[in-house]
Amino acid sequence: MMSNHDLDETTCLGTVISGSLTRGVEVKLDASVSVEDIAVGRYVAIEGEKRRFFGMITDVSLEAIDPKAMFTPPDISDPFIAQVIAGTTIYGKLRVLPMLTIGGDAASILEGPQPVKTVPTHFSEVKLASQRDVELVFGAEDDKRFSVGTPLDMETKGCLDVSKFVERSN
Repeated sequence: MMSNHDLDETTCLGTVISGSLTRGVEVKLDASVSVEDIAVGRYVAIEGEKRRFFGMITDVSLEAIDPKAMFTPPDISDPFIAQVIAGTTIYGKLRVLPMLTIGGDAASILEGPQPVKTVPTHFSEVKLASQRDVELVFGAEDDKRFSVGTPLDMETKGCLDVSKFVERSN
């Protein structure tokens, strides 16, 4: 299994296995990623067939393909057995709430992030959001935007455009 330090925006966290627009999508965690390295509140990018989705992890759970595995746990003292069981009989599952679609092509980048009106296809790949993804959503630090901190477990800056912020009742 990977340690938290090995997770980055190139690491495939898992794939979409089910879900809905209102409840969010369920992601089967890749066997190489430890469920303990995943935190609720982290931003992820989902590479759909036609769209790229920006979302947030809202739940982490432990699942088993065979319910008997929960009641009669296998002997995992043998590392080989533990590795075979992880990802086949037992696995981690994430619930991700897609919040926006973000650009993959030039036209989408010019339009900016758009509200989500659909879900990604089955088996779409899920990765941690990159700095570029966060900048597409929140903007980069410049003369109009200033940093208000960093998203959970990320090094990139979340920025706020004050002129747009005061346009609405906040």
